[in-house]
Amino acid sequence: MWVFMEQDPGRPLPDDTPGYDKQGVVDGGMLVWTGSGFEIQHAER
Repeated sequence: MWVFMEQDPGRPLPDDTPGYDKQGVVDGGMLVWTGSGFEIQHAER
């Protein structure tokens, strides 16, 4: 499952924020089940 977050319009994110597409959405990575819990894996898309 991919994790996406919307930025707060009142607090713009820096352009160099990892995963930021400059349209108000941040790609938080992929949520992966490890068998005992979830972890986030970051991947180039």
